[in-house]
Parts: sequence; C-alpha cells; structure tokens
Amino acid sequence: MRLLITIFVISCFLACKDASVDPPKKPNNLIPQDKLAIVIEEMLLISAAKGVNKQIMETKGLQPDTYIFDKYQIDSIQFKESNIYYAYDVEGYRKMYEQIQKNLERRRAGYQRLLDEERRKRDSVIKANKTRDSLKRVKQRKKVDSLKKLGAKPSLVKKQ
Repeated sequence: MRLLITIFVISCFLACKDASVDPPKKPNNLIPQDKLAIVIEEMLLISAAKGVNKQIMETKGLQPDTYIFDKYQIDSIQFKESNIYYAYDVEGYRKMYEQIQKNLERRRAGYQRLLDEERRKRDSVIKANKTRDSLKRVKQRKKVDSLKKLGAKPSLVKKQ
C-alpha cells in the first residue's frame, strides 16, 4: 500500500511539473513500459486482495511487494526509477493507467462470467434434486395407496 501511495504522490508531483524542470535521466536498468504496466496491474490486484484478506496474508507471512518484485526479477529501486521516468510523460502515463484499468475490467468480467456459470450449475443441481425428491414422494404415495387398496394392515403402510 505504501508503494501505491508513493506512486500516486510521485505522479501528482510530476503532473504539476514546471517547464523549467529537466526530465529524469533514463535509468540504466529501465523496465520496459509494457512490463511496468503488468507489474503495476499486479500490485493493484494484490493491494485489493490485501484489503479483503489482510489477516490471511499476515498469518502466512506474505509480502506482496516482495513477491511481485521477485516474480518479475526487478527490485524496488529499479521499479521506482522506471516509474519516475515514465511518469514524467504525464499523457503517456495516463494512457498506461487507462490500459491497466481496461485489463482489470476485462479480468473482472471474466471472473463474473465464471461466477455466473457456477451459480447456474448450482441452481440446476438444486432444481434437479428437488424434482428427484418430488418424484420419489409421488412413487412412495403410489406404493402406499396400492398397499391400502390391497388391504394391507395399517402397521405395514408407512405414513408420510
């Protein structure tokens, strides 16, 4: 979360840039912009997950930022320098975030489709079980009725 706040503050600071401010130097270990976008996207996802399941992450000792940096084989300084470099171009940075937002919305729509499919399956199973139970009751009633017609003793006939 601290990292996301830092990104936001730096972005706001650079958005208010003065024309006399020199652009940042291109870092030697610059992260490609598409890779940086993926890293930021995953950071946003993990930040959201941390908000929902903070206790689980703390219990398991998960460090979200460290996990992402390890996954993409980058370090925090490399991330910070690359982020500052790309954030200087406010319009390009805004487009990158718009793309991240579209990707997140696509993921959300995909997960929603999966959730809807699971609900539909669950509902159809529940409906099938209800139908099966009602058919079973009808068969039992017919059996009881036929036993009564045959004159079976009341003790042999199950009551519903």
